[in-house]
Amino acid sequence: VWDNFSHDPHGGTAMIQTTLICGLGLFMFVLSPFTPISRFAWLMLSMLTVALLGDLVVLPAILLSPLGRVFMPSRRSERTRGSRSRE
Repeated sequence: VWDNFSHDPHGGTAMIQTTLICGLGLFMFVLSPFTPISRFAWLMLSMLTVALLGDLVVLPAILLSPLGRVFMPSRRSERTRGSRSRE
């Protein structure tokens, strides 16, 4: 696991609240009698749900898997950052 990996226990709550607020706003368009708008709203609601699941489940799983090494900072950039902070 990463040494510099900071865990924010409240990040999931913020993402869920944002998705609910946006979803409720889009839900008003689901009730539209104009079919293209109603279908677009359903599409957007499903995309919001899939994005939330991806943020809360898939992304942490990828970051903690061996594939997560791709996203780790390189040793060279850590040394460069560390020498700049000491100046």
